[in-house]
Amino acid sequence: MKCNSEYMRTIPEVSNRFYHKFVTLSVMILLIGFLGFATSAAALEWKVTPSVTAGTGTGAISPSVPEMITDGLPSSVYTMDPDEGDHIKDVLVNGVSFIGDVTIDPVTSIGTYTIPSVTEDKDIVVEFAINTYTVSPDVEPKVGLVTGFGTIDPAVDDTTITHGSPSVLYTMDPDEGDHIKDVLVN
Repeated sequence: MKCNSEYMRTIPEVSNRFYHKFVTLSVMILLIGFLGFATSAAALEWKVTPSVTAGTGTGAISPSVPEMITDGLPSSVYTMDPDEGDHIKDVLVNGVSFIGDVTIDPVTSIGTYTIPSVTEDKDIVVEFAINTYTVSPDVEPKVGLVTGFGTIDPAVDDTTITHGSPSVLYTMDPDEGDHIKDVLVN
């Protein structure tokens, strides 16, 4: 059989070109696959779902819709705003109370909380309660002054009144010859 040297030269060249293209394509596919995996692993996200549970009080939480948080990052700042006459009773994250970590404004009763590191799906639930007030009636004669005496009815030690409820009617009756000089509240 006669050998064509030109033919013999082109086969390895074609083979080498195919081999280099194949290797280059294989490396590119591997890199794309690896980068795709690395990108999807870095973009791991968790769902944080805020809600308000039924309690004796009412209010709102903001943001109020679920949000996706990248793994390990803090959540948004949640603002809990009780309605007038109510307060924040508890804040639960996945069933565990974090009320001690909630910052509550003493004037407005509005609270804020941020989950420091989200590493799984979380539920943040706020419970509001109606404010209650304690009324302690007392008849106090002033020591060292000319004072009188009398009674107050009802003469209970403490009465608890919820916000918005009618207060208790107190009847103050001075002893004979005395009069009511002053009524102090707080």
